[in-house]
Amino acid sequence: MAGETVAVRRVLVTLLSTPLAALILAAPAAAADRDSAVGIGITIGALDSGRNADSIEFEGYTLFGKIGLDPHWGVLLSYRDMNDEDFLLFFQDGEYTQVSAQGSYLWRPRKRLRPFVKFGLTRLDYEGDFGSVPNRSDDGIGYTFGWGLEIGGGFVAFLLDWDYARVDLFGDSTDVVNISFGAVLKL
Repeated sequence: MAGETVAVRRVLVTLLSTPLAALILAAPAAAADRDSAVGIGITIGALDSGRNADSIEFEGYTLFGKIGLDPHWGVLLSYRDMNDEDFLLFFQDGEYTQVSAQGSYLWRPRKRLRPFVKFGLTRLDYEGDFGSVPNRSDDGIGYTFGWGLEIGGGFVAFLLDWDYARVDLFGDSTDVVNISFGAVLKL
């Protein structure tokens, strides 16, 4: 029964997050100016709650989308798919997906080096496979903020992105930190 519930939940999350990922990629095209962008990056992250002695580290990818409202202000959308195999010492598997919507402010929008700050909301879905112990899963919505740096020309840029989120998982406040490095295509 519990395995069927987890399977149904996983299918529902996949069905809901796939259109969201498509929206992240397609939404900036609607703005159709060079203040908007799409991108992809590699990501490392960590989850830490009061229950764990150490944080759990993950790696994966991030899809980025930005809808530019003007040269400085915009809305950032991101989707992260993070996995970790054999964490801790017990050969456990864990994964999380994270969807965020953040307001952003970009300094020096027409220069080659463009720092930005961001703040908003995030949803995180965690799934853990603990071998002989029943799987654990939970999801939560929380706040997120961060900063980043775009480096490059008018159409293609490299991106360094850092963010922090706090989400309630398993009844505890969980800190989530992600660092991404990728490339963006300005639209």
